[in-house]
Parts: sequence; C-alpha cells; structure tokens
Amino acid sequence: MHSQNLPLTIYSNVYKNTSVEALYLSSKNLQNDNGDRLLVLIHGFNRFGAWEHLYPFGYDIWQKGYAVLLPSQLGFGGSGGKADYCGPDTVSSIADLVRNFAAEDGIHFSKIAVWGASRGAIVSALLIAKYPELFAAG
Repeated sequence: MHSQNLPLTIYSNVYKNTSVEALYLSSKNLQNDNGDRLLVLIHGFNRFGAWEHLYPFGYDIWQKGYAVLLPSQLGFGGSGGKADYCGPDTVSSIADLVRNFAAEDGIHFSKIAVWGASRGAIVSALLIAKYPELFAAG
C-alpha cells in the first residue's frame, strides 16, 4: 500500500435489491485543474476480486489529479448478485451506480469518462452505447 494518506472511500449503491460496490479515489483536495473530472475504471474477469487489479492504474491516474471510481461488477468483489458476464444487469447496475454517484458528488456527466480492461472493456462499450448521456468519453 502507498504511504501517503489516500482519500479512499467505498461507495455503495443498490440495484434491484443488490448492493453494488465501488472504490472511489477523490481528487477534491488536490491542487490541479482536473479535480472535477472522473474516470470510471471497470475490471474484467477476475476470480480473486474485482477492482483490485486496476487499483495501481487508478492510483496513477489519481496522482495526475483525476477522481477515479472503480466499481465491482455484479458477483465480484463486494458487489452482490449473480455475475452475468457483461450482461444487461451488469451494464445497468454500473450505469445506475455512476448516475447516483455523480448526482451525490456533484460531477457533471460531461466530465465523466469510462474505460475497462478485458470484459470491462466490453461493459464500457455497452455503457457508452446504451447510456451515452452518462459519459463524455470512453
């Protein structure tokens, strides 16, 4: 783990009576011009956890001044439910999480980008196709 105090928060949302978890690295206290921009990083298939394998990449992005949200797909990490592997519930649950998170944190959708690794890349593409109003880039 990194020695500096990190602004880590576990954010939780409920989708169809199922908890969906995300790790949030806040950039609110950083002195830069990127603090109101959010990058959503979506993990791929990972039998050992969820966002953990993208954390080092997310940390590097955070150090550049961006806020980072790392959701756990349904059935992975701290998210409940059954994994549907890029299926409609995974896509809708992450869209719902991003929508609610942005509203609570005051981040405008025009400042949100989404990126994914492996199956997370498929989820990212599906999110942009189904919910283009939520993301400025992907």
